[in-house]
Amino acid sequence: MTKSESTKWKLAEGLKTMMLTTSYEKVNVEDVAKCAGVTRRTFYRHFNDKQELLAWIFEHEFLVPMEEQERLNTIEEVLPELCKYLSKNRSFYLKALQYKGQNSLYDYALKLLTPYLDEQIHFMFFSYQTKHLAYDHIAHYVVSLFKTWLKNENSPSAEEFSAYLIDAIKRMSQQYNGQSA
Repeated sequence: MTKSESTKWKLAEGLKTMMLTTSYEKVNVEDVAKCAGVTRRTFYRHFNDKQELLAWIFEHEFLVPMEEQERLNTIEEVLPELCKYLSKNRSFYLKALQYKGQNSLYDYALKLLTPYLDEQIHFMFFSYQTKHLAYDHIAHYVVSLFKTWLKNENSPSAEEFSAYLIDAIKRMSQQYNGQSA
């Protein structure tokens, strides 16, 4: 591991540690850097802001390992693994999803979902307008469901929830298809 990678992981741990006791909105770059044992200036050499660090954490803890295993092909492959990952990191991601400002994890998740929705449901839509309206609606619905699921300690298991999500996406896709027919 390079020195730069090591520093990024320290910063990631710093953010995660800070969020054990502090909401995402109240965590600032200086606190993260201090918790990681580096300077604020070092933080900014690696990340533009805490939102970029948050995205980096998600990418390097979830997306990169999934890509290395070549398991990012379909929504049926991604959602069960994503649910397991989020469940394991429930408190951290629940706090991160609460923030809805510029460059939020919520917006980042919406952007990430689009290629999978395209793969899953692209063939069901007849018009460009209907397709993008559906993607937007379904993506917001899925991310909101994740947030609700993470909030509730008595939620279904990751496996049950991912099966529900896959079924819900298919049902919503069929509804849009019926509306555009």
